[in-house]
Amino acid sequence: MNNKVIIGVGAAFRFSIGEYTETNGLIKEMGLTGLIWREWSFNLFLKYIRAIFVLIKIILSVCWRRMIGEKYYE
Repeated sequence: MNNKVIIGVGAAFRFSIGEYTETNGLIKEMGLTGLIWREWSFNLFLKYIRAIFVLIKIILSVCWRRMIGEKYYE
């Protein structure tokens, strides 16, 4: 059979083996579990900071192109 199924489970296996722990109720209700269960390091922090600046640059670029009326899509 050539049928294949791919199921993304994310961090489910890491939770099941105990590498990650559950967060408390308030953090879970706020939807911030993904930020808390990771093991933080300075390099991970720098990646998030760089990603924020890249995102801001893209947003400003799109806004600028819309203001001057330039088409950047087809």
